[in-house]
Amino acid sequence: MTATLTSTRPLNPNRVPIGVDSTQQWLELRFSGIENPHILICGGSQTGKTTLQILAAAVAASRGNIVIILDPKLRFSRAFRDPKTGQPLPNVLVYRDADDAIAAREWHGILAQVTAEMQQRYRGDDQADADVLDDQARFPNILVVADELGTLLDFADKEWPYRKPDGYKGNTPIREMIHTLSRMGAEAHVFGCFANQTAKEDELPAGTKTRSLCGQRIFLGPVQEGAQWRMLAGEGIAPPDTPENQKGAGAVLFNNGKPIRFQGGYLDWKNHPEKVHNLAAQGLPMLREHGHLDEHDRLILAGVPVPPPGKMASHVASGSLDLLDGAAAEPAPTVDVSAATSEPDEKPVEAAPEEPIITGLGAAAEFCGLSVANFRRVREQHPIEGELANAKGNKPGWYESDLRVWKMRYTEHRTQRQKGAAA
Repeated sequence: MTATLTSTRPLNPNRVPIGVDSTQQWLELRFSGIENPHILICGGSQTGKTTLQILAAAVAASRGNIVIILDPKLRFSRAFRDPKTGQPLPNVLVYRDADDAIAAREWHGILAQVTAEMQQRYRGDDQADADVLDDQARFPNILVVADELGTLLDFADKEWPYRKPDGYKGNTPIREMIHTLSRMGAEAHVFGCFANQTAKEDELPAGTKTRSLCGQRIFLGPVQEGAQWRMLAGEGIAPPDTPENQKGAGAVLFNNGKPIRFQGGYLDWKNHPEKVHNLAAQGLPMLREHGHLDEHDRLILAGVPVPPPGKMASHVASGSLDLLDGAAAEPAPTVDVSAATSEPDEKPVEAAPEEPIITGLGAAAEFCGLSVANFRRVREQHPIEGELANAKGNKPGWYESDLRVWKMRYTEHRTQRQKGAAA
């Protein structure tokens, strides 16, 4: 079974549908309502990691998010360029030069600018009288997609000694910034989506802490019990039975929950790149409206224009980004995105509608097959992720998928408790 997903309108920027679970319900990545919402995707070659990342990036961009892609395998540029003009999208920047050394400098530069934006957001929040980071018009989500993270870090480690400043101590800057993003980014609306063939400690942010830092973990392809699975799922969690040779099939783990069977959605980015481009371009009007793109349609981060791919490396000095030290970015021509914002040639497949919200204790209890009294009691013992305090009036509410996952986990917990009592 292959799910097809194309959005026709901007929806919730914090919820990114990427496929379906075993009951054919849409499964979403979330940037809010979940602890440590960074994303880790593991799986062997040809299991669908890149395709899933392209889908997640396109859907995230379509909802007004900024997407930065670090691409060691030279896969993403084609997907996010206008197939007619060759122009890249200003809201999805793909950094990967054919020269490995230049590529590493570009990754260093854009990560430095994203880190500076993150720090600027925290300073603004600290100086304000009230919490301002919840204003997503002012602080849109930034999704940093890193494909083949282990390979990317190998490139960076090999390039860095050639420009390492005298007296520099510490890891390669790209490693340091990815770790900083993983530890500190979420509250500032900066999220990582890391893909790697294996769950090796030296190839993932913060090593053994990855499971706690990446609250959304996806494993594609058949899963074998072992140290890498335990790193992803924890001790005592049996791997799911995943079909072989079915791209995009696997399991999703949210925080400390049980694995959920999963089939990734599909966008034919090889044969129909215009679908990916047109979908991602739907988020441009929101960024323009709130001043995140300048008059040349260049993305603004940390208060300055972001050098596009092919220009970033020239701004990276031995250990810093010159652009942030006062050097002006060179002018850029206006990017022609008229084709991106026009109607696509083909009518897109209809998207899943905005997920309904179940409002009130009575409706939620009925959905979960519990009495209101039991629902209240169990909810106090096992809080529901993503609870909406005022979904309608003063009533609490929950997305259907949140309640479905909670019900499944509670049922498993109750079954295990009954088995323990019987023993």
